[in-house]
Amino acid sequence: MKKTLMSMILSLSMVLTAVPMTVMAEDVIDTEEELIAALEAGGEVTLGGDIELYTFVKVDKDVVLDLNGHTYYYVIL
Repeated sequence: MKKTLMSMILSLSMVLTAVPMTVMAEDVIDTEEELIAALEAGGEVTLGGDIELYTFVKVDKDVVLDLNGHTYYYVIL
């Protein structure tokens, strides 16, 4: 009985570790304007889509940029 219970628990734990855990961010940034405001405010920034930034932004605060599988482009004109 103990071996069966232990094997079931270990099997369940192996299955649960294989399931990808996604964390949904509260504020997802989708536009250039939102990105600029979030970079100036500091904190954690999660991208919700590909963003092209056409302006210079001076960042004075600590920022954690989570690309969330998207691409950040800085375009120099």
